[in-house]
Amino acid sequence: MAIEMESMAIEMPRVEGHPNRVGFRGVLTLVDEASDKPPAGARGHRVILTRAAAEAALPSLMGKPLTKIRS
Repeated sequence: MAIEMESMAIEMPRVEGHPNRVGFRGVLTLVDEASDKPPAGARGHRVILTRAAAEAALPSLMGKPLTKIRS
């Protein structure tokens, strides 16, 4: 089984004191493989994120705001 990793990144300019500037952490997920467990809202079903769906969605993420999730 070959492992391939790709990423997309942009370099943001430094802006001192900007009220919305915070660090960012992403989530790494596998594509074309069923989830180990059903995620919340999947009604007990495991899910698959297809490579085609992931690649099609990437351009829509550029310039979008991030939401901080509290744990």
